[in-house]
Amino acid sequence: MSETPLLSLPILEASQAQKHVTHNEALLLLDAAIQLSVKIRGATAPPMAPAAGDRYLLGSSPTGSWTGQGGKLAVFQSGGWIYSQPREGWRLWAEDEDKLFVFDGTAWHDLLSFGDISSVSLLGVNTTADVGNRLAVSSPAVLLTHSGSDHRLKINKNAPADTGSLLFQTGFSGRAEMGLSGDDNYHLKVSADGATWKEALVVDRVTGAVTLPNTTGSDTFATRAALVTAVAGGLARGNGAITHAAGLAYRWSSGATSLPGLPGLVTSGDVSVLHYGAVVDGATNDAPAIQAAIDALPANGGDILLPPGVLAIASTIVVSKSNVRLLGVGGDNRHDTAPFILNAGSRLKWTGAVGGTMLRFTSTSGASNPKMTGGGLKGVVLDAAAVAGRCLEIWSWNSGRFEDLLLYDPTIVALDFDVVASLADARDAQENVFSRIWITALSGSADGVRMGSSTPGANPSYNTFANLVVQVNTGTGIALSNCDNNHFKHTRVTPTGGGNAVVFNGSNTNAAYVARDNVFDHLTTASPVIVRGTTSFTYAAGRNHLTNLDQTNGTVSPTVEPGARMSFGFIDGIRNLFQAIKGVFADSEANANAGYDFIAGTGVSAAIVNNANAHLAFLNSANSIRWLLRHDSNSVMTLDMATGGTSGAFQVGRPVRPGNFTLAQLAALTVAAGNVTYVSDGLKVGETSGGTGNLQYFDGTAWRYIIPASGGGTSNFLRADGTWAAPPGGGGSGISLGAYRRLRTIEGSF
Repeated sequence: MSETPLLSLPILEASQAQKHVTHNEALLLLDAAIQLSVKIRGATAPPMAPAAGDRYLLGSSPTGSWTGQGGKLAVFQSGGWIYSQPREGWRLWAEDEDKLFVFDGTAWHDLLSFGDISSVSLLGVNTTADVGNRLAVSSPAVLLTHSGSDHRLKINKNAPADTGSLLFQTGFSGRAEMGLSGDDNYHLKVSADGATWKEALVVDRVTGAVTLPNTTGSDTFATRAALVTAVAGGLARGNGAITHAAGLAYRWSSGATSLPGLPGLVTSGDVSVLHYGAVVDGATNDAPAIQAAIDALPANGGDILLPPGVLAIASTIVVSKSNVRLLGVGGDNRHDTAPFILNAGSRLKWTGAVGGTMLRFTSTSGASNPKMTGGGLKGVVLDAAAVAGRCLEIWSWNSGRFEDLLLYDPTIVALDFDVVASLADARDAQENVFSRIWITALSGSADGVRMGSSTPGANPSYNTFANLVVQVNTGTGIALSNCDNNHFKHTRVTPTGGGNAVVFNGSNTNAAYVARDNVFDHLTTASPVIVRGTTSFTYAAGRNHLTNLDQTNGTVSPTVEPGARMSFGFIDGIRNLFQAIKGVFADSEANANAGYDFIAGTGVSAAIVNNANAHLAFLNSANSIRWLLRHDSNSVMTLDMATGGTSGAFQVGRPVRPGNFTLAQLAALTVAAGNVTYVSDGLKVGETSGGTGNLQYFDGTAWRYIIPASGGGTSNFLRADGTWAAPPGGGGSGISLGAYRRLRTIEGSF
């Protein structure tokens, strides 16, 4: 019997008998295969009571009456099961799964996952896609959500010159576009008609710098209104902020509708100098823009952001509001030797008049005004360019923080302290902290740090320096005058042209105005440290302290001029400071005198000097009486009383034995007249051999025997009147037996 090629349906033959049987069989096969739906997909066992027309897609290894029919379609008809082999492309609805499947000739697949849907050439959702818009969606909204964490919408273009952007249209005509338009910088542009476009904002892909190509002026209402419209979309009244690549540009608080410089402003937080006209090209004077940004801050201060690059300044920038900080990005390259290359960072470079001041933190003069406080400077290079006289001045400022700074190439001094003469509050510059400060002041005699005051009665005090590096040429690294109680910790000073490392100055005005009570803890230098005395000033510097001096290249100890006082600890020359026993151990009496100042005041102090004439000095609390126990190069121990002390004979409460010498040692010994000594192997007068020792006296010219032998000598007898003569009685002892016994007791052999 002939069959159809696809479903194998029986075909009626010509003159066939009982044609209805063949026809009905074909109809039954069509009834089973067309609109195919099965009760169970992957069935393995026949049901107990199937109904006519029930269909099942058999699993790979069915049982019972289905044995051997794996994978086929089983249909219950006329009380029995008929089977059909599925063909590629058949579609099947699984009633038990409520899913639509398709057969690929080997296996059945969920129609929703069949094939690679990403290869669909066009996809339209509620609209028609075309070759230009292969994905088209017509909907009030489109939701793209995460699958458990992040979600990113990616727009990838082929080459830098191509465009990858988001285009906003009205009536299918472009009005705004943002993205990578024609290059790899970020662009925001707008159009009034979809044909002519204008750049509103461009962000450089390398530096992050923002430019506003069609915004003119630097600090006008139009500039700021355009920035608000372009960046913030017209921010409404309330708390808000506009950000800039170099930092926060504007902030305003609740109720404010204007930006910095406009009426009704309430500012706080950070202000960038870029939005006050700073050009940062190293040539245009940016000082007015920086000053305008500072002046725009409220009375309680705020932060001024300095962008990377060179900001040329031709006039002094003045900070006279509390809590004002200037924040840069640092970036300087701090070499120890020339050339001193300054890398990219926030760098203020002086382009003004010779001898000017770059930056000043100062209180506002006036008897009713207080001392300014807080704020400071961080991450900035102050480049004086060998033209400006001073990099940074601190005038009557309190509790500021100055960190990560390079003060470079001034002609007078890098960091200078002074006071404002008329203030309601104390005028001293106090309690400021300077951390990680590098000073390179190599122009001639420029100094590194000067601490003093042009106004008597006000002294920079209680300031702290940590990790300070100073390089000068012929100037002084740190010059202290009229200042007190400042602390320098971990300081390195390098004068390259013979200048001094640290100088403690006195005063010609008042003893209270000298450098005093300043402390250096761990000072490294190969150059002189000088404490000025009354040879240079009417009143000498005093009560300063220097400990842990790392004197490279074997530099000598600090110079303490007469009248000056400096205490030392753990340095060359003054090896240690014993506060517990109120004593110093020094290599010279001059250094011992200087070290004594630190521990004097109460009780009795002692100084041990270790030199060729090693000695021990005892001093009272007023340092008015000094006794020296000296051991000189002749091994003679001498006890002296210092000039100015109480005169009188030295008294000993028990017998004392004079020094013990041989004749050879006595011949080489040079002492002052009046010395008495015992010669242990010498001959008495009149003896030729067998000497057992005697007592001798030095009259300034020669040594004389005090006790002659009986009958010997003609001129070696010491008379009661102090003259020398022959012994009386032709050789008698010349003295009484009692006196002789006492003298022999000194010898120890009587």
